[in-house]
Amino acid sequence: MGVISFIKRSRRVFKLARYPSRKEMWATIRICLLGIILIGAIAFIITMIFVYGLTPIINPSAAG
Repeated sequence: MGVISFIKRSRRVFKLARYPSRKEMWATIRICLLGIILIGAIAFIITMIFVYGLTPIINPSAAG
């Protein structure tokens, strides 16, 4: 793929591109925030499992 072909394809993409509407933008923001919260919650749960759930296995004297 030559440079000229790349420039022609890039110009075509920029001509077809448009700004999202306010409704589309808010939908994208909500989906991204939901994903961030979901990944954070999963990481928090995994951390709690390893910190508190595996303590008796790693240090048996701390079990009680």
